[in-house]
This record gives sequence, C-alpha cells and structure tokens, in this order.
Amino acid sequence: MLARILQLFPAEVYLMKTVAEILNERLNQEAVSVLPEQSVLSVAQLMRFKNIGAVAVMHENDLMGVVSERDMLNKVLSLGVDPRDVAAGEIMSRNLAFTSPDETSIDCLIKMKNTHCRHLPVVDKGCFVGMISLRDVLGVDEAELLDSYLWDRSVRSKESRSRWHD
Repeated sequence: MLARILQLFPAEVYLMKTVAEILNERLNQEAVSVLPEQSVLSVAQLMRFKNIGAVAVMHENDLMGVVSERDMLNKVLSLGVDPRDVAAGEIMSRNLAFTSPDETSIDCLIKMKNTHCRHLPVVDKGCFVGMISLRDVLGVDEAELLDSYLWDRSVRSKESRSRWHD
C-alpha cells in the first residue's frame, strides 16, 4: 500500500515536510490528551467533538498510551461492553511508536507501516506535544486517497472497468 500511495501522490508535496511543519499547518494545534481513568464514552465524545481519531493517555506529564477509534471498536464496542464502564487506561495501546518534530513525513509513514498504526504521538524533549495522523502525513483526505486507489483507471484493464460500469 505504501508503494501505491507513493505512486498516486507526488513525493515533493508531502514526503519531505517535517512533523513540526505539518503540525504548524493545522488549524487546531492543540495536543489533546485524556486521563487513564476517563471512561471510553467520554473519550469517544471528546474525539467526536475535536474531530480526531486518537488521543494520548497522560498521567501527570507522562505519556502512558494512545486510545484510537480502533481500540474503542475492537476492545469495547464490538464486544458489547458498555463504554461508560471501561477506562481509557484499560484499552489504550501501550507499546508506542512515536515521532519527534524534526522527523520527516516519510519517517512517519515508515513507522506507521511497520507498527500498523495510523497515529503517532509527537514527543519533543520528553514531552508530548501533539499527535500526527496518516491523513496529516499524506496531506490528503482519506476519502480522496481511497478514491484514487480504487478508481485509478491506469492500472485497471478495460475488461475490469466494464464490470464496474455495467
């Protein structure tokens, strides 16, 4: 998939930006975090309000983990567990890959691919300063990426195209 992404979008657009540059381009530069004892329901509500896919779980100034939409789906909702009864600290991902402000977009893509994640905490001098997503790194909307991947006619034969349009 990474190779396909690199084919679809010109590298000079996004690959050499630093994490600091990407974070500075955002409208909302707030580093969003929750406490480990917060309910999954409150975390989900915060993520919906902020329109984000993952949050850092912090205890005092220590980054303990990350809770993503997938964590909530796979560890709570799909099991029929009430999200009011589960704490963020119980479902957070703990063995984190992270990035720093001076790393590049390609560094982030490689880490995301190798760790099978879509979000990386950004840590500067031991302090959590933000979260970077696959969408941030690519500089495109996921829907645009998926559309380009699925409907790139240059890689599909005329016969396969006709199946989709008949």
